[in-house]
Amino acid sequence: LAQESSSQDLIPYYPMIRSKLFTTAFLVASALLSASCSKTIDVAEERRSTNEAEFRAFADSTGFERVTIPGITGTSFVYMKVTKAGDPNVPVDYTDNVHLFRDTYLTSDWRKEHWNARRIHQTLGTNAVPPEAVGNLKIGLQIAVQNLHEGAEATVVIPWYLNNLNTTTERTEAYTSLYVRLHLAKVIKPATN
Repeated sequence: LAQESSSQDLIPYYPMIRSKLFTTAFLVASALLSASCSKTIDVAEERRSTNEAEFRAFADSTGFERVTIPGITGTSFVYMKVTKAGDPNVPVDYTDNVHLFRDTYLTSDWRKEHWNARRIHQTLGTNAVPPEAVGNLKIGLQIAVQNLHEGAEATVVIPWYLNNLNTTTERTEAYTSLYVRLHLAKVIKPATN
């Protein structure tokens, strides 16, 4: 009889106990989810930090200059080393199309592996490339190309925040800076009516 009485005394407390168990389970699940999300953010922040350091390493590199285009201020610049000047009579404008041969690498891979680094785009050394609109290139490539002339060859280091075009041929992970070897073979000016 005493056992029956004590279990009947607990019946009003079952909903409260279930509620506390549910609350505790919810808090534990929330903590685990929060921990996993912060781990993702830490990986992204680490990638960003690493790629910014890789980009900045070219600031003191021999022959690399900081270049931008008029109208862009602040951190919107690339590092570029021109290895062949090209024809100064044929500059590049935003509205032009260009035949641009290039090999693109992840900056971090290039700094470690050099010529053994994995290419994410490869047309340098091929016979032909289709014309590309300068305005459709990655912002970092637009800056570089508009600082060159027809026939020029250069090496360009693009920071992650100017590598903002993810095409199927040049898809990169977030916060990836690029090392690009290029040859600006031809500039096609828009037709005037």
